Amino acid sequence: MTSPNLNDIATLVADAGVDATHPGVAAVIEEAVHRGVSPVLIAVVADATQAQVARQRAFGRLVVETTAARTRNRSGCRTVTDLPMAS
Repeated sequence: MTSPNLNDIATLVADAGVDATHPGVAAVIEEAVHRGVSPVLIAVVADATQAQVARQRAFGRLVVETTAARTRNRSGCRTVTDLPMAS
């Protein structure tokens, strides 16, 4: 699975709103599902009947959680709190 560029897609969402059919947004949703991110966040982002502001906020959280999941997968850690801290 190719990971989407979350910064570019987040900028698109901030400028134009959430459109779950946009290929970039759909790719973020697909990756979030694959990485086990909150199904509630995914549902809000994907639901066109939700208020746009709610969908944008949920998308922001989805990006944060997906980024954390990427980090966990790279480092072998189970949670963000398992990440080694810089001294």
